[in-house]
Amino acid sequence: MNARHTPRLAALGLAAASLLACERLDRYGTGSGSLEGAIETADLVRAGFAPGVRACLELDTGKLQSEPGFFSTSDGRFAKTPLRPIPPLASDSLSNLSFADGQVRNLLFAVREAGTTPRDALAVLSLLDDGRVELRVIDGAPGAAGVEPLYGIFALERKAARCSF
Repeated sequence: MNARHTPRLAALGLAAASLLACERLDRYGTGSGSLEGAIETADLVRAGFAPGVRACLELDTGKLQSEPGFFSTSDGRFAKTPLRPIPPLASDSLSNLSFADGQVRNLLFAVREAGTTPRDALAVLSLLDDGRVELRVIDGAPGAAGVEPLYGIFALERKAARCSF
């Protein structure tokens, strides 16, 4: 193979890898259904959410950088809350973070809490090899003046119907 074909082959390889990555993410889109599940009950990974709270997510993986979807919680803290992309993350190595084996990709979004004094929080979607999705909602820290810490991990599984709450 001569040197002038090497850049072309490299470009084709990158394009093929990009297409495969997109196809792998398509399977996490909810279409006419949703992803729903309960919060992790352990106090070590739960703050500001009551035990038994459920979350429901509708996700469009074809619009991750524009209108990726929304989520709600059964306690009303989040109600059809849009997942807001954070544009600089697409070019930041932080977008490649991984917590553990078995994760295809982690997606980070800003979300706004419902209510009379809404606040912004970070939503992290972990797309898992087995098709499940974990949703982490994070805001505040102990000791911050006037801020109740908010942290929850929701294990979501596919449902045929759209979110009911």
